Amino acid sequence: MKYITSIFFFTITRLFVYGQFGINTETPQNTLHVNGSIQITKELNFGGDEKTSGNSGLNEQTLVSNGAGKPPIWSEFKLDNISPSNSGTIIALDGNFEVAQEITVLLSSDFNYSNVNTPVAIPNFNTIIIDNENSFTSGPSGNSFTVNKDGIYMVILNYLIQDAKTNSNPVVGIWDDTENKWIARINDAFNAPNTNVSQSNQTYTLITANPLYKDHVYSLRVGNTSPFILKSTSSGKTGSGQVSMISIKRLK
Repeated sequence: MKYITSIFFFTITRLFVYGQFGINTETPQNTLHVNGSIQITKELNFGGDEKTSGNSGLNEQTLVSNGAGKPPIWSEFKLDNISPSNSGTIIALDGNFEVAQEITVLLSSDFNYSNVNTPVAIPNFNTIIIDNENSFTSGPSGNSFTVNKDGIYMVILNYLIQDAKTNSNPVVGIWDDTENKWIARINDAFNAPNTNVSQSNQTYTLITANPLYKDHVYSLRVGNTSPFILKSTSSGKTGSGQVSMISIKRLK
């Protein structure tokens, strides 16, 4: 009993004399220095003083350092320039996080192309899956979109073309309205067989990456030397669904 009392007295004396207490260390570097693991069964409080309790935080908050000499604080996890209301993919650019601009739209009704030899902005891209910068517009006379920052953007397009002239080369892709030229397109020969039982259909798919600029206006266009139908849906024994679409997302 005397031995235990002596140890307790020595420990308390050490705390008052040196102001530091170490566990598994003879050279504590702070008021309490634990050289090992710690188990806390209930809440963990930070801050407060002799008369007030510290802050135990709220559910799902994270602990953030407040600098030397100050207690850490509980806060909600967040990234600068990003709101929980944003939709899209978070990317790292120039040392910062941001939500990449993204547009994914589907054709809502068939388009009959008849203005041969002229690239035409496709109307009725009215099924909008995501347009997180509200930069895409579409109506009965065409479509257009812009980007909010210069960068490299992934482009994925899938179009179903029906009843084009055999061996003609329908062109589908992105048109730069500012410079009046194609910047991403596909124009494979149309070779779908006509069986006299069903209409001839051929799918055009393009996956690429292109630079896009914030001071330019772009549109989704088609062109050909003969008429054809751009189909909004594909149907068969297994069902039907929208197939003509385009997706644009910033990469860097």
